This record gives sequence, C-alpha cells and structure tokens, in this order.
Amino acid sequence: MRRWITYVAGWLALLALLAASAVSAYLHLGRAQDFIPLGLAVIQAVIIIIVFMRLASGISMKWAFAGAGFFWLMILLGLSSTDYMTRVGYTP
Repeated sequence: MRRWITYVAGWLALLALLAASAVSAYLHLGRAQDFIPLGLAVIQAVIIIIVFMRLASGISMKWAFAGAGFFWLMILLGLSSTDYMTRVGYTP
C-alpha cells in the first residue's frame, strides 16, 4: 500500500511541475526564461529517477549504470555544444 502512495505523490509532483513549466512558457521572465524550464526539467528527472526507477533503494550496481549513462550524456552534450559554439554567427 505504501508503494502506491509514493507513486501517486510522485505523479502529482510531476503534474505540478508540468503545470509550472507550461505557465513559465507564457511569462516573460527575461534571462531567467532559459534557466527556469531547465531547472524544472532537472527536478522532474530526479523525481522519475528516485521514485519510478527506484534508485533510492537500489543496489550500488544500479547507481553505477545510472552514473555511467549520465556521464555519457554529459559527453554528448559537451561535444554538441562545442560544435554549436564554433559555428559562424554564434554570439554568447
């Protein structure tokens, strides 16, 4: 029974964060417009990892594979950003 309560609480938190990201899309927030949806997406990913993938109570091998996947994602994002920043017309 306790597991269902955790799942429902995680689902409700994801719905609330989805609503917050939808609302932030219609607000003019200046430079924060780029960082607020990214922060909300990170929080959503953490909720999914901890609640629905059950990594909080998992063995260390799960953490090793999750860390390896995250490390590979950072490599891919880093290589993609170097390609983007070396294009003509890029202004930081």
